[in-house]
Amino acid sequence: MKKAVFLLLIFCLIRPAVADGPVGVLEEVFKPDRFLVARDYVYVGEKHRVSVYAREDLRLIRQFGSAGEGPREFKLGHGVNSLGIDVVDDKLVIGSVGKMSLYTLEGKFMKEFKVPSFGRLVPLADWYLAAVSLPVAEGFPVQAVVILDGEMNRRKVLLKTDNPMGMGARFQVPRPRTLFLAEGERIFVSDDSDILSIRVFDLAGNPVSTIKGPEERVAVSRRFKSMLETFYRTSPDWKDYWGYIQQHLAFPDYFPAIRDMFVDQGLVYVQTFVYRDGNAQWLLFGVDGKFKGRAWLPLDNFYTDEATLHGVRDGIYFYLRENPDKEVWEVHAVPVATN
Repeated sequence: MKKAVFLLLIFCLIRPAVADGPVGVLEEVFKPDRFLVARDYVYVGEKHRVSVYAREDLRLIRQFGSAGEGPREFKLGHGVNSLGIDVVDDKLVIGSVGKMSLYTLEGKFMKEFKVPSFGRLVPLADWYLAAVSLPVAEGFPVQAVVILDGEMNRRKVLLKTDNPMGMGARFQVPRPRTLFLAEGERIFVSDDSDILSIRVFDLAGNPVSTIKGPEERVAVSRRFKSMLETFYRTSPDWKDYWGYIQQHLAFPDYFPAIRDMFVDQGLVYVQTFVYRDGNAQWLLFGVDGKFKGRAWLPLDNFYTDEATLHGVRDGIYFYLRENPDKEVWEVHAVPVATN
């Protein structure tokens, strides 16, 4: 049983750059798979459960959720292995298989309703932004980002990739990801191309601009391939599927240009696959596409396929790191300094 300790960090504090180190631990966190810092709150997802903390002092405010298909329960599976957690229009939005649930920012239940099962679904005004699979003339369906109306009918395709989906499709690693964010009056969408390109749309889905980065492709190394194969073969979450993965495993020649991205205070933060000495390179852009600089920030799980539990808020990079000796999840905070 992991120890329960309150985090004493004031999250909104902005400090000069300091060496990375733990600033505290979260109460009642055991095996998190989602982490979000938004407004005055911090949200942690663990399978079917969501924990809500006050951002000011990290006191535990509320926990909710359990496995099931009944009222206020969440179903996972069918390729959805963790809950979607987003904050939209002063509401906490929880996505699970076949259901969207709305809560107050403090985690009080408001309402829930059935929706088609998508990889990710985010409500915006009277419509939805979704990650879906689209059929093609031949072969497997492919990943896409679309706008849906209130009746869940497809209205616009913002991005269509050539990444196949479904049983029997190649198991490409790093696994292809279509990333999208809605921040302010803009939607940011990227794919897994090895050249950095982020398409920017207004809230109606009309193209506004494109953010382009340095045309520097990073080759997938033999070490990365070997370490990933070892991870899949030995990980408790994946080893039972190793036979299937090994049969369909495919590595690209080059890494995707974008590993993850966030938008904070008018800046677009792009995490890349450039990695050295335990740190990943981040590229920072203005929302107008102007390059602002580079930052090197800690990354523990480069050679795994685990989700990175991190985020950027108020110019500070937050991430969770497990301390197995103390049986706690530590919170780390690093002010982002560019060079």
